[in-house]
Amino acid sequence: MNLFGNNLNRTEILRRVGDISQLGGISLYEFIDGMGRGIRAASMKTPSGIDMTVLIDRGFDISYLTYRSIPICWRSATKETSPIYYESRGMEWLRTFFGGLLTTCGLRNIGMPCIDDNEEHGLHGRISNLGSEIIYSGGKWENEDYIIEIMGRVREAKVFGDKLELTRKISTFFSKPKIIVEDRVENLGFSKTPLMILYHVNIGYPIVDKNSKLI
Repeated sequence: MNLFGNNLNRTEILRRVGDISQLGGISLYEFIDGMGRGIRAASMKTPSGIDMTVLIDRGFDISYLTYRSIPICWRSATKETSPIYYESRGMEWLRTFFGGLLTTCGLRNIGMPCIDDNEEHGLHGRISNLGSEIIYSGGKWENEDYIIEIMGRVREAKVFGDKLELTRKISTFFSKPKIIVEDRVENLGFSKTPLMILYHVNIGYPIVDKNSKLI
């Protein structure tokens, strides 16, 4: 693995640190102020330059990302807001839309508010404003690379209604600035259920500017 200009194997790396957390890892914490108070979150940092925030209580979405201290994503004026402020009707989803690298939309509606089969759906659905359960968070060696990952599940359910569950794993690597998001959606009910999902990726300044080029 190339670390800070040096090619080192696992043994050589561990000889140089008291604990692998010296180089990076996952830290769990909670927002304590403002409209974000009470949100559980995970900070994921790697020596390859990744620094991101995963919101456990907001659909396991990624609200913040820098690469080598360069901001990657656009963030809205609402910043991270607790799901207690979520309003499901019409366009009110925008009151809790933080932007970020990834905001998940769905699971039963994406796009504009609508009425379908006598059921009212707000803008972009509910999933991003639902709390999650952590299944696993931590790190592991895989060959000569160290991988950190967090995994959780989010359930969108209603009594006498649909029961959908999203399981998400987010992984990143010490050796390279790469992020993998793996999702699985399962219908836990006994009836067919509509499924819609949109990955709202929000890239911002300085990546997006007047001289930016999409290649």
